[in-house]
Order: sequence, then C-alpha cells, then structure tokens
Amino acid sequence: MLLYKQTFAYTTSMLAFDFDTSLDRSQHEPETRRACVLREAERLFAAQGYDRVTVRGVSDAAGVNVATLHLHWKNKATLYEAVCRLHARHLVELVAEVATQADRLDTGAQVDLLVDNVVALFARHPAIAPMAVESFSGQAPPDLPTLMDHDVQVVSFVEAEIRKRMTPERADEFEPVLVLFSGLYTAATLFCDSPVQRALLGGSVYEDPDVRERAARFLRGTLRALIGADT
Repeated sequence: MLLYKQTFAYTTSMLAFDFDTSLDRSQHEPETRRACVLREAERLFAAQGYDRVTVRGVSDAAGVNVATLHLHWKNKATLYEAVCRLHARHLVELVAEVATQADRLDTGAQVDLLVDNVVALFARHPAIAPMAVESFSGQAPPDLPTLMDHDVQVVSFVEAEIRKRMTPERADEFEPVLVLFSGLYTAATLFCDSPVQRALLGGSVYEDPDVRERAARFLRGTLRALIGADT
C-alpha cells in the first residue's frame, strides 16, 4: 500500500508539472538559472546516463544550490523528462520545416533534406544521440508515464510524415513506424561517437566533416531505400 501511495503521488506530481512553460522560458531566457540547470542536466545525462546523475551533481555543475534546482525542475526525473521533451521539440520542428517544402521537392529530395537536417541537429546538440540510444536500449527510467505519452504523440506525428512519403507498395512491405525507428536508431548510434567508431571511421563524426558526410550519405541511402524513393 505504501509503494502504491508513493507511486500515485509521484505520477500526480509529474502530471502537474508544466513542461511546456518551463521549456519555453528556458529557451527564451538562456541566461537564467532555470536554463543553466537544464543545460547542465542535459550534458550530464548524455555523458553518464540517468542512474549515475544526481541532483547534487547537476546543481553543482550549474552553480546553484539544490533548493534552486527543486524550485525550477522539482526533481531528477522531471529534469530528465524536460531534456527529453526538449529533444523532441527539436525533432518535431525539423520534420515540420521539411514538410513545408514538400510541394516543391520530390520524395528523394525530401529524404535528403530530412537526413541533412537531422545530421546538423545531432551535430549542434551532442546530447541527443546518446540519450536516444539510452532510451532505445531500455536504460532510461521506465516509470515516467507522462514522458511515454508525450513520446507516443511525437512518434505518431513523425510516422505520419514518413507514411506520406512512402510508395504504397513499400508501405505495405515495411511499416512506416519501423522505418522511423530504424532511421532514428541508426542515426543516433552513428552519433554516439564511441572510441571504436572513431578508430574504424578514422575520426569523430562531430569533429571531422568528412566522417560526418560519410555518415549522412549512408543515412540518405538507407532511408531512401526503406521509403522507396530509389525505385
């Protein structure tokens, strides 16, 4: 019974938190303590994973006290969800921007534009790839119901855009949602930038433009083939 009450209280607390307003303020006011805490949390979550990050570690990195962190972001789980929602915002904005240019581009060009923008997004925000892989591999916190609901909505939006660009034959052969997962997972894995990757690719996907272009070329070809843009 105690565990049930604790879980219920935690879920109610998460549902009551206004993520959109907090993220809006952080993006529009990047010099505030709220925004600084979010940036440091993003960096630490990407480098260490959810379990190893502590509230004290984030507050120390941001140069604020723990009470200030709790004031703006409540707790570690809320902060983690805020970072994930921020990454989802970037992805949705990117896909929506590509969609506005759809009428004047053929499907192959749309795929190329999408991949090039995803690669540029990952390069600008190095935390996205490792946190995405952590989520894909099941290492992220499993008990964040509001994040799960949010992610389902984001994936549904992006899946619908992928579906529009698939040929009917290819959509019957490959489910659009699986095409989406395949593309995102491949891109995120390439941008984890591990020592093994650096050794095999001859450099860092973040630091070496040639390595990054080779990765982008592979992603363009892979997504074109899955969608059917090369047929």
